[in-house]
Amino acid sequence: MKILLLVIFFVLLCGRAVAQEVQVPFDSAGTIQVINQDLEKKLDLFTAYPHFEEARLFQEPDSSYSVEITSDSSGRTLRGHLRWSLSDKRDAERRIRNMLFESRSENGLDQEGRTSLLISSVVLSLAGYGTLIPVAFNMTNAEQIAGTDLLMAGGSFLLASTLTAHEEVTDNEASLAATGGVLGLGHGWLLTFLIGGVNANYHTAAGISTVTSIGEFLGGYYIARNLRMTGGTASVIGMGGLFGAFDGFGLSIAVLPSNPPNSAVSLMTGLSLAGSVGGYYAGYLLAMDHPYSDGDATVLWLGATLGGVIPLVNLLEANVNDHVTLPLLSIAGSIAATAALHQATRSTNFTSSQAFNIVLATTAGGLALAGISLIAKGSEQTSVALASIGAVGGFCLAFATTHTTQRVSKTTGSLNIQLNPTALLASHVARPVPLAGLSYTF
Repeated sequence: MKILLLVIFFVLLCGRAVAQEVQVPFDSAGTIQVINQDLEKKLDLFTAYPHFEEARLFQEPDSSYSVEITSDSSGRTLRGHLRWSLSDKRDAERRIRNMLFESRSENGLDQEGRTSLLISSVVLSLAGYGTLIPVAFNMTNAEQIAGTDLLMAGGSFLLASTLTAHEEVTDNEASLAATGGVLGLGHGWLLTFLIGGVNANYHTAAGISTVTSIGEFLGGYYIARNLRMTGGTASVIGMGGLFGAFDGFGLSIAVLPSNPPNSAVSLMTGLSLAGSVGGYYAGYLLAMDHPYSDGDATVLWLGATLGGVIPLVNLLEANVNDHVTLPLLSIAGSIAATAALHQATRSTNFTSSQAFNIVLATTAGGLALAGISLIAKGSEQTSVALASIGAVGGFCLAFATTHTTQRVSKTTGSLNIQLNPTALLASHVARPVPLAGLSYTF
Protein backbone atom coordinates (compact mmCIF):
# COMPACT_ATOMS: atom_id res chain seq x y z
CA MET A 1 0.00 0.00 0.00
CA LYS A 2 2.88 2.39 0.77
CA ILE A 3 4.29 1.75 -2.68
CA LEU A 4 0.97 2.56 -4.32
CA LEU A 5 0.69 5.76 -2.28
CA LEU A 6 4.17 6.80 -3.43
CA VAL A 7 3.22 6.13 -7.04
CA ILE A 8 0.03 8.19 -6.65
CA PHE A 9 2.09 10.99 -5.07
CA PHE A 10 4.41 11.08 -8.07
CA VAL A 11 1.43 11.14 -10.44
CA LEU A 12 -0.02 14.12 -8.60
CA LEU A 13 3.25 15.97 -9.10
CA CYS A 14 2.61 15.90 -12.83
CA GLY A 15 -0.33 18.27 -12.46
CA ARG A 16 0.30 21.96 -12.98
CA ALA A 17 -2.16 23.42 -10.53
CA VAL A 18 -1.09 27.04 -10.80
CA ALA A 19 -3.90 29.59 -10.97
CA GLN A 20 -2.95 31.00 -14.34
CA GLU A 21 -4.54 31.66 -17.65
CA VAL A 22 -2.61 29.88 -20.35
CA GLN A 23 -2.44 30.77 -24.02
CA VAL A 24 -3.87 27.97 -26.14
CA PRO A 25 -4.16 27.57 -29.90
CA PHE A 26 -7.37 28.37 -31.75
CA ASP A 27 -7.25 25.17 -33.81
CA SER A 28 -7.36 21.51 -32.78
CA ALA A 29 -3.96 20.89 -34.39
CA GLY A 30 -2.32 23.32 -31.97
CA THR A 31 -0.63 25.43 -34.66
CA ILE A 32 -2.59 28.71 -34.81
CA GLN A 33 -1.66 30.77 -31.78
CA VAL A 34 -2.62 34.16 -33.22
CA ILE A 35 -5.40 35.18 -35.62
CA ASN A 36 -4.25 38.16 -37.65
CA GLN A 37 -6.14 40.31 -40.13
CA ASP A 38 -5.56 37.93 -43.04
CA LEU A 39 -6.94 34.94 -41.13
CA GLU A 40 -9.86 36.94 -39.78
CA LYS A 41 -10.95 37.83 -43.32
CA LYS A 42 -11.36 34.08 -43.96
CA LEU A 43 -12.85 33.13 -40.59
CA ASP A 44 -15.16 36.05 -39.65
CA LEU A 45 -14.84 35.36 -35.94
CA PHE A 46 -14.55 38.95 -34.74
CA THR A 47 -16.76 40.96 -37.08
CA ALA A 48 -17.86 43.20 -34.18
CA TYR A 49 -14.37 44.75 -34.16
CA PRO A 50 -14.03 46.89 -37.32
CA HIS A 51 -10.44 47.90 -36.55
CA PHE A 52 -9.30 44.36 -35.70
CA GLU A 53 -5.55 43.69 -35.64
CA GLU A 54 -5.04 40.34 -33.93
CA ALA A 55 -6.50 37.97 -31.35
CA ARG A 56 -5.03 35.49 -28.87
CA LEU A 57 -6.89 32.80 -26.95
CA PHE A 58 -6.34 32.03 -23.27
CA GLN A 59 -7.76 29.28 -21.09
CA GLU A 60 -8.80 30.25 -17.58
CA PRO A 61 -8.19 28.07 -14.51
CA ASP A 62 -11.88 27.09 -14.58
CA SER A 63 -11.43 25.80 -18.18
CA SER A 64 -13.39 28.70 -19.69
CA TYR A 65 -11.78 30.84 -22.40
CA SER A 66 -10.84 34.48 -22.81
CA VAL A 67 -9.91 36.11 -26.12
CA GLU A 68 -7.50 39.04 -26.04
CA ILE A 69 -8.34 41.27 -29.02
CA THR A 70 -6.05 44.04 -30.23
CA SER A 71 -7.53 46.82 -32.36
CA ASP A 72 -6.08 49.93 -33.98
CA SER A 73 -8.43 52.93 -34.02
CA SER A 74 -7.20 56.34 -35.18
CA GLY A 75 -3.62 55.39 -34.47
CA ARG A 76 -4.40 54.22 -30.95
CA THR A 77 -3.88 50.61 -29.93
CA LEU A 78 -6.86 49.23 -28.03
CA ARG A 79 -6.94 45.93 -26.21
CA GLY A 80 -10.13 44.21 -25.11
CA HIS A 81 -11.21 40.84 -23.77
CA LEU A 82 -14.03 38.59 -24.92
CA ARG A 83 -15.34 35.63 -22.93
CA TRP A 84 -15.74 32.37 -24.85
CA SER A 85 -17.53 29.19 -23.91
CA LEU A 86 -16.46 25.73 -25.03
CA SER A 87 -19.01 25.90 -27.85
CA ASP A 88 -17.40 29.13 -29.08
CA LYS A 89 -14.03 27.39 -29.10
CA ARG A 90 -15.51 24.46 -31.01
CA ASP A 91 -17.02 26.85 -33.56
CA ALA A 92 -13.60 28.44 -34.11
CA GLU A 93 -11.99 25.02 -34.56
CA ARG A 94 -14.68 24.05 -37.08
CA ARG A 95 -14.17 27.23 -39.09
CA ILE A 96 -10.41 26.76 -39.12
CA ARG A 97 -10.74 23.12 -40.23
CA ASN A 98 -13.04 24.16 -43.05
CA MET A 99 -10.67 26.93 -44.07
CA LEU A 100 -7.69 24.58 -44.13
CA PHE A 101 -9.66 21.94 -46.02
CA GLU A 102 -10.69 24.47 -48.67
CA SER A 103 -7.13 25.75 -48.85
CA ARG A 104 -5.82 22.23 -49.46
CA SER A 105 -8.40 21.72 -52.18
CA GLU A 106 -7.21 24.88 -53.91
CA ASN A 107 -3.51 24.15 -53.51
CA GLY A 108 -3.63 20.44 -54.36
CA LEU A 109 -4.22 17.20 -52.49
CA ASP A 110 -2.73 16.55 -49.07
CA GLN A 111 -1.19 13.07 -49.41
CA GLU A 112 1.27 13.20 -46.53
CA GLY A 113 -0.22 10.03 -45.07
CA ARG A 114 -0.51 8.04 -48.30
CA THR A 115 2.74 6.13 -47.80
CA SER A 116 1.72 5.19 -44.25
CA LEU A 117 -1.67 4.04 -45.50
CA LEU A 118 -0.11 1.84 -48.19
CA ILE A 119 2.34 0.31 -45.71
CA SER A 120 -0.50 -0.40 -43.27
CA SER A 121 -2.57 -2.11 -45.97
CA VAL A 122 0.36 -4.32 -47.00
CA VAL A 123 1.25 -5.29 -43.42
CA LEU A 124 -2.38 -6.07 -42.55
CA SER A 125 -2.74 -8.16 -45.71
CA LEU A 126 0.55 -10.02 -45.25
CA ALA A 127 0.29 -10.71 -41.52
CA GLY A 128 -3.49 -10.75 -41.21
CA TYR A 129 -5.68 -11.41 -44.23
CA GLY A 130 -3.14 -13.61 -45.99
CA THR A 131 -3.18 -15.89 -42.93
CA LEU A 132 -6.88 -15.69 -42.07
CA ILE A 133 -8.29 -16.37 -45.54
CA PRO A 134 -6.60 -19.81 -45.84
CA VAL A 135 -7.96 -20.64 -42.38
CA ALA A 136 -11.44 -19.46 -43.35
CA PHE A 137 -11.45 -21.70 -46.45
CA ASN A 138 -9.70 -24.58 -44.68
CA MET A 139 -6.73 -24.62 -47.05
CA THR A 140 -4.16 -27.32 -46.35
CA ASN A 141 -1.79 -27.05 -49.32
CA ALA A 142 1.33 -25.12 -48.30
CA GLU A 143 1.83 -23.62 -51.75
CA GLN A 144 -1.76 -22.39 -51.89
CA ILE A 145 -1.43 -20.84 -48.44
CA ALA A 146 1.83 -19.08 -49.36
CA GLY A 147 0.38 -17.95 -52.69
CA THR A 148 -2.69 -16.50 -51.00
CA ASP A 149 -0.49 -14.60 -48.56
CA LEU A 150 1.65 -13.11 -51.34
CA LEU A 151 -1.39 -12.33 -53.49
CA MET A 152 -3.06 -10.46 -50.63
CA ALA A 153 0.08 -8.44 -49.88
CA GLY A 154 0.77 -7.42 -53.47
CA GLY A 155 -2.88 -7.02 -54.41
CA SER A 156 -3.65 -4.81 -51.41
CA PHE A 157 -0.84 -2.44 -52.35
CA LEU A 158 -1.93 -2.16 -55.98
CA LEU A 159 -5.58 -1.68 -55.02
CA ALA A 160 -4.91 0.91 -52.30
CA SER A 161 -2.40 2.72 -54.49
CA THR A 162 -4.86 2.96 -57.36
CA LEU A 163 -7.79 4.07 -55.20
CA THR A 164 -5.79 6.79 -53.40
CA ALA A 165 -3.88 8.11 -56.41
CA HIS A 166 -6.16 11.14 -56.65
CA GLU A 167 -7.58 11.19 -53.13
CA GLU A 168 -6.64 13.12 -50.00
CA VAL A 169 -4.76 10.98 -47.47
CA THR A 170 -3.62 12.90 -44.40
CA ASP A 171 -1.46 11.47 -41.63
CA ASN A 172 -4.45 11.29 -39.30
CA GLU A 173 -6.62 9.53 -41.86
CA ALA A 174 -3.88 6.95 -42.32
CA SER A 175 -3.42 6.61 -38.55
CA LEU A 176 -7.09 5.99 -37.75
CA ALA A 177 -7.43 3.63 -40.72
CA ALA A 178 -4.48 1.51 -39.53
CA THR A 179 -5.80 1.46 -35.97
CA GLY A 180 -9.21 0.39 -37.20
CA GLY A 181 -7.69 -2.38 -39.30
CA VAL A 182 -5.71 -3.80 -36.39
CA LEU A 183 -8.54 -3.59 -33.86
CA GLY A 184 -10.95 -4.97 -36.47
CA LEU A 185 -9.02 -8.24 -36.46
CA GLY A 186 -9.73 -8.67 -32.77
CA HIS A 187 -13.30 -7.42 -33.06
CA GLY A 188 -14.08 -10.14 -35.60
CA TRP A 189 -12.98 -12.90 -33.25
CA LEU A 190 -14.83 -11.31 -30.33
CA LEU A 191 -18.01 -11.01 -32.38
CA THR A 192 -17.81 -14.64 -33.48
CA PHE A 193 -17.43 -16.00 -29.95
CA LEU A 194 -20.06 -13.58 -28.64
CA ILE A 195 -22.59 -15.15 -31.01
CA GLY A 196 -21.36 -18.75 -30.99
CA GLY A 197 -19.92 -19.08 -27.49
CA VAL A 198 -17.59 -22.03 -26.93
CA ASN A 199 -19.05 -23.73 -29.99
CA ALA A 200 -17.91 -20.98 -32.34
CA ASN A 201 -16.08 -22.23 -35.42
CA TYR A 202 -12.61 -20.78 -35.85
CA HIS A 203 -12.94 -21.01 -39.64
CA THR A 204 -15.94 -18.70 -39.38
CA ALA A 205 -14.06 -16.47 -36.94
CA ALA A 206 -11.19 -16.06 -39.40
CA GLY A 207 -13.57 -15.00 -42.17
CA ILE A 208 -15.51 -12.57 -39.97
CA SER A 209 -12.26 -11.14 -38.61
CA THR A 210 -11.06 -10.38 -42.15
CA VAL A 211 -14.31 -8.62 -43.02
CA THR A 212 -14.43 -6.54 -39.81
CA SER A 213 -10.80 -5.52 -40.21
CA ILE A 214 -11.27 -4.32 -43.77
CA GLY A 215 -14.49 -2.58 -42.76
CA GLU A 216 -12.87 -0.75 -39.84
CA PHE A 217 -9.83 0.12 -41.96
CA LEU A 218 -12.06 1.87 -44.49
CA GLY A 219 -14.31 3.26 -41.77
CA GLY A 220 -11.37 4.80 -39.91
CA TYR A 221 -10.20 6.51 -43.06
CA TYR A 222 -13.56 8.03 -43.94
CA ILE A 223 -14.42 9.00 -40.35
CA ALA A 224 -11.11 10.85 -40.01
CA ARG A 225 -11.71 12.48 -43.36
CA ASN A 226 -15.27 13.58 -42.64
CA LEU A 227 -14.29 14.97 -39.23
CA ARG A 228 -11.22 16.61 -40.81
CA MET A 229 -9.07 15.46 -37.95
CA THR A 230 -5.79 17.16 -37.21
CA GLY A 231 -3.00 16.77 -34.67
CA GLY A 232 -3.12 13.74 -32.43
CA THR A 233 -6.90 13.30 -32.42
CA ALA A 234 -6.77 10.07 -34.44
CA SER A 235 -4.23 8.57 -32.02
CA VAL A 236 -6.37 9.43 -29.00
CA ILE A 237 -9.47 7.85 -30.57
CA GLY A 238 -7.50 4.72 -31.47
CA MET A 239 -6.15 4.55 -27.93
CA GLY A 240 -9.69 4.65 -26.60
CA GLY A 241 -10.70 1.67 -28.73
CA LEU A 242 -7.74 -0.43 -27.58
CA PHE A 243 -7.82 0.40 -23.87
CA GLY A 244 -11.61 0.09 -23.87
CA ALA A 245 -11.30 -3.52 -25.02
CA PHE A 246 -8.80 -4.26 -22.24
CA ASP A 247 -11.05 -2.58 -19.67
CA GLY A 248 -14.06 -4.55 -20.86
CA PHE A 249 -12.11 -7.82 -20.61
CA GLY A 250 -10.87 -6.88 -17.13
CA LEU A 251 -14.38 -6.06 -16.01
CA SER A 252 -15.60 -9.45 -17.21
CA ILE A 253 -12.92 -11.17 -15.13
CA ALA A 254 -14.00 -9.15 -12.09
CA VAL A 255 -17.71 -9.98 -12.35
CA LEU A 256 -17.29 -13.67 -13.19
CA PRO A 257 -16.43 -16.34 -10.59
CA SER A 258 -12.83 -17.46 -10.26
CA ASN A 259 -13.62 -20.63 -12.22
CA PRO A 260 -16.06 -19.36 -14.86
CA PRO A 261 -18.26 -21.84 -16.75
CA ASN A 262 -17.95 -22.32 -20.50
CA SER A 263 -21.01 -20.13 -21.02
CA ALA A 264 -19.00 -17.18 -19.69
CA VAL A 265 -17.20 -16.87 -23.03
CA SER A 266 -20.07 -14.87 -24.47
CA LEU A 267 -20.02 -12.46 -21.52
CA MET A 268 -16.24 -11.99 -21.71
CA THR A 269 -16.24 -11.34 -25.44
CA GLY A 270 -19.36 -9.17 -25.22
CA LEU A 271 -17.90 -6.90 -22.53
CA SER A 272 -14.60 -6.67 -24.40
CA LEU A 273 -16.40 -5.69 -27.61
CA ALA A 274 -18.66 -3.22 -25.80
CA GLY A 275 -15.64 -1.78 -24.00
CA SER A 276 -13.84 -1.21 -27.27
CA VAL A 277 -16.84 0.54 -28.82
CA GLY A 278 -17.28 2.64 -25.68
CA GLY A 279 -13.57 3.36 -25.67
CA TYR A 280 -13.76 4.66 -29.23
CA TYR A 281 -16.47 7.08 -28.16
CA ALA A 282 -14.59 8.11 -25.01
CA GLY A 283 -11.48 8.72 -27.11
CA TYR A 284 -13.54 10.85 -29.48
CA LEU A 285 -14.82 12.94 -26.55
CA LEU A 286 -11.28 13.43 -25.25
CA ALA A 287 -9.94 14.34 -28.68
CA MET A 288 -12.70 16.89 -29.26
CA ASP A 289 -12.37 18.44 -25.79
CA HIS A 290 -8.99 20.04 -26.43
CA PRO A 291 -6.38 20.06 -29.19
CA TYR A 292 -3.98 17.11 -29.01
CA SER A 293 -0.68 17.35 -30.83
CA ASP A 294 1.01 14.13 -31.92
CA GLY A 295 3.31 14.36 -28.91
CA ASP A 296 0.43 14.95 -26.49
CA ALA A 297 -1.27 11.80 -27.78
CA THR A 298 1.91 9.76 -27.26
CA VAL A 299 2.21 11.03 -23.68
CA LEU A 300 -1.42 10.11 -23.05
CA TRP A 301 -0.80 6.58 -24.38
CA LEU A 302 2.23 6.22 -22.11
CA GLY A 303 0.45 7.53 -19.03
CA ALA A 304 -2.58 5.28 -19.53
CA THR A 305 -0.26 2.28 -19.91
CA LEU A 306 1.64 3.12 -16.73
CA GLY A 307 -1.58 3.68 -14.83
CA GLY A 308 -2.89 0.25 -15.79
CA VAL A 309 0.28 -1.83 -15.61
CA ILE A 310 1.93 -0.50 -12.43
CA PRO A 311 -0.87 -1.47 -9.99
CA LEU A 312 -1.22 -4.85 -11.69
CA VAL A 313 2.44 -5.94 -11.55
CA ASN A 314 2.96 -4.66 -8.01
CA LEU A 315 -0.10 -6.44 -6.68
CA LEU A 316 0.95 -9.65 -8.42
CA GLU A 317 4.41 -9.38 -6.88
CA ALA A 318 2.74 -8.88 -3.49
CA ASN A 319 0.91 -12.20 -4.06
CA VAL A 320 -2.48 -10.53 -4.40
CA ASN A 321 -4.39 -12.92 -6.65
CA ASP A 322 -7.95 -11.78 -6.10
CA HIS A 323 -9.70 -11.84 -9.49
CA VAL A 324 -11.81 -8.81 -8.53
CA THR A 325 -9.16 -6.52 -7.03
CA LEU A 326 -6.52 -6.97 -9.73
CA PRO A 327 -8.52 -5.99 -12.82
CA LEU A 328 -10.53 -3.25 -11.12
CA LEU A 329 -7.45 -1.49 -9.72
CA SER A 330 -5.72 -1.77 -13.08
CA ILE A 331 -8.75 -0.27 -14.86
CA ALA A 332 -9.05 2.48 -12.25
CA GLY A 333 -5.35 3.31 -12.55
CA SER A 334 -5.51 3.56 -16.31
CA ILE A 335 -8.63 5.73 -16.29
CA ALA A 336 -7.25 7.99 -13.54
CA ALA A 337 -3.97 8.50 -15.39
CA THR A 338 -5.84 9.26 -18.61
CA ALA A 339 -8.07 11.81 -16.89
CA ALA A 340 -5.13 13.51 -15.16
CA LEU A 341 -3.05 13.73 -18.33
CA HIS A 342 -6.02 14.93 -20.36
CA GLN A 343 -6.07 17.98 -18.13
CA ALA A 344 -2.29 18.30 -17.90
CA THR A 345 -1.83 18.31 -21.70
CA ARG A 346 -4.28 21.15 -22.32
CA SER A 347 -1.43 23.63 -22.67
CA THR A 348 1.57 21.49 -23.61
CA ASN A 349 1.49 21.00 -27.40
CA PHE A 350 4.40 18.52 -27.25
CA THR A 351 6.19 17.61 -30.45
CA SER A 352 6.83 13.96 -31.36
CA SER A 353 10.50 14.28 -30.39
CA GLN A 354 9.60 15.79 -27.03
CA ALA A 355 7.19 12.95 -26.37
CA PHE A 356 9.88 10.43 -27.29
CA ASN A 357 12.19 12.09 -24.76
CA ILE A 358 9.50 11.60 -22.11
CA VAL A 359 9.27 7.93 -23.10
CA LEU A 360 13.05 7.62 -22.74
CA ALA A 361 13.02 9.38 -19.37
CA THR A 362 10.30 7.04 -18.15
CA THR A 363 12.29 4.01 -19.24
CA ALA A 364 15.52 5.37 -17.77
CA GLY A 365 13.89 6.11 -14.41
CA GLY A 366 12.53 2.59 -14.14
CA LEU A 367 15.82 0.96 -15.16
CA ALA A 368 17.88 3.13 -12.79
CA LEU A 369 15.92 2.31 -9.63
CA ALA A 370 15.59 -1.34 -10.63
CA GLY A 371 19.37 -1.44 -11.03
CA ILE A 372 19.88 0.09 -7.59
CA SER A 373 17.62 -2.57 -6.09
CA LEU A 374 19.56 -5.36 -7.78
CA ILE A 375 22.90 -3.94 -6.61
CA ALA A 376 21.54 -3.76 -3.06
CA LYS A 377 20.30 -7.36 -3.43
CA GLY A 378 16.70 -6.36 -2.89
CA SER A 379 13.87 -8.81 -3.35
CA GLU A 380 12.03 -9.17 -6.64
CA GLN A 381 9.04 -7.38 -5.14
CA THR A 382 11.24 -4.47 -4.08
CA SER A 383 12.83 -4.27 -7.52
CA VAL A 384 9.43 -4.12 -9.25
CA ALA A 385 8.21 -1.48 -6.80
CA LEU A 386 11.31 0.68 -7.24
CA ALA A 387 11.16 0.28 -11.02
CA SER A 388 7.56 1.48 -10.91
CA ILE A 389 8.46 4.50 -8.80
CA GLY A 390 11.41 5.27 -11.03
CA ALA A 391 9.30 5.06 -14.18
CA VAL A 392 6.61 7.37 -12.79
CA GLY A 393 9.25 9.72 -11.39
CA GLY A 394 11.09 9.87 -14.72
CA PHE A 395 7.81 10.49 -16.52
CA CYS A 396 6.77 13.31 -14.20
CA LEU A 397 10.20 14.94 -14.21
CA ALA A 398 10.42 14.91 -17.99
CA PHE A 399 6.83 16.10 -18.34
CA ALA A 400 7.38 19.02 -15.97
CA THR A 401 10.71 20.10 -17.46
CA THR A 402 9.98 19.69 -21.16
CA HIS A 403 9.78 23.13 -22.72
CA THR A 404 6.53 24.07 -24.40
CA THR A 405 5.83 27.00 -26.66
CA GLN A 406 2.76 28.22 -24.84
CA ARG A 407 2.75 31.70 -23.37
CA VAL A 408 1.59 32.01 -19.78
CA SER A 409 -0.16 35.11 -18.53
CA LYS A 410 -1.06 35.68 -14.87
CA THR A 411 -4.68 36.40 -14.14
CA THR A 412 -3.81 39.03 -11.57
CA GLY A 413 -1.66 42.12 -11.72
CA SER A 414 2.01 41.89 -10.88
CA LEU A 415 4.50 44.38 -9.49
CA ASN A 416 7.91 44.18 -11.17
CA ILE A 417 11.01 45.75 -9.68
CA GLN A 418 14.11 45.86 -11.88
CA LEU A 419 17.59 46.47 -10.46
CA ASN A 420 20.58 47.21 -12.69
CA PRO A 421 23.87 47.26 -10.68
CA THR A 422 25.90 47.82 -13.86
CA ALA A 423 24.52 51.36 -13.93
CA LEU A 424 27.04 52.23 -11.21
CA LEU A 425 29.84 51.40 -13.63
CA ALA A 426 28.33 53.52 -16.40
CA SER A 427 27.63 56.67 -14.42
CA HIS A 428 30.16 58.68 -16.41
CA VAL A 429 28.56 58.18 -19.84
CA ALA A 430 26.56 60.92 -21.54
CA ARG A 431 23.33 58.91 -21.50
CA PRO A 432 22.76 57.58 -17.96
CA VAL A 433 21.69 53.98 -17.43
CA PRO A 434 18.82 53.60 -14.89
CA LEU A 435 19.81 51.96 -11.64
CA ALA A 436 16.27 50.74 -10.85
CA GLY A 437 12.84 50.54 -12.40
CA LEU A 438 9.31 49.92 -11.23
CA SER A 439 6.37 48.70 -13.31
CA TYR A 440 2.92 47.23 -12.69
CA THR A 441 1.14 44.90 -15.09
CA PHE A 442 -2.67 44.99 -14.91
